[in-house]
Amino acid sequence: MADALDSKVGPMFCGLLQESEDIVYEEVLDYRKVRAIVEEKLEDYNVEPKLIPMDLSMFKDAIMHVCRIHRVILQPRGNMMLVGVGGSGRSSLTRLAAFIAGMVKNEVCFSRFELIFFSISEYIQHRDHQKLPSV
Repeated sequence: MADALDSKVGPMFCGLLQESEDIVYEEVLDYRKVRAIVEEKLEDYNVEPKLIPMDLSMFKDAIMHVCRIHRVILQPRGNMMLVGVGGSGRSSLTRLAAFIAGMVKNEVCFSRFELIFFSISEYIQHRDHQKLPSV
């Protein structure tokens, strides 16, 4: 890992370096090139009609996350769950990675109340089922 972009994280692989139909994941040796590509795609996103422009600061970790999200969503049946505090950029980076991949981002939102309600209703159904007399 001595020749990696960041020795703490390890090598970074990205499918953004070549413009082709077949995506080839290559190890990123020139961070500036990936940064320029991601920032160019962000500018393209911001001028696209019907999309809300995003004012993002593309620092190293954000670019690495965009590359990871891009890799996962291009896999067959690829999906991921992003966890973090509100305002950390999960949704924005996913929107950007989906745009780069030529996809539309869909989001499922559950409130805490819905999750609790679902759990309680399942418990009540299970409890009532247990009380039924057996024939």
